[in-house]
Amino acid sequence: MPYKGSGPALIDLMGGQIDSMMDQSSSSLPQIKAGKLRALALATRARIVELPNVPTLQELGVRDFDAATPSGLLAPAHTPPEVIRVLNAALNKALADPAVRQKLIDLGSQVRPMSAEQFDAFLHDEERKLKALYASGLLKAE
Repeated sequence: MPYKGSGPALIDLMGGQIDSMMDQSSSSLPQIKAGKLRALALATRARIVELPNVPTLQELGVRDFDAATPSGLLAPAHTPPEVIRVLNAALNKALADPAVRQKLIDLGSQVRPMSAEQFDAFLHDEERKLKALYASGLLKAE
């Protein structure tokens, strides 16, 4: 059943209207830590610090499975390169701050500072993977 976001789906999951769901750890982690939900597997390539005993789908036998919800700083397409460099430097400086890193880890995020070019390449690679899934019929638009 499609939902308009994690919030309504989490409510239905905790209320017993649905049996399971896939969600990003940053929205589910508080309920997992509170014992309201049980994490069965992670869709990421590697385990996360906050759920060290939860296996990945790859560990459970689903080959080459890596689905993460990336977060990043985006700007309009024609933003001058110098502005992009300044924004990227400020973001990476913030991500290097131990308090910021720990807060993100506590929320279930994996901190991976990147250059603007690396993040752009990452997003294009994700788009390529999704297009291949759509072309194969495994991913459908709803």
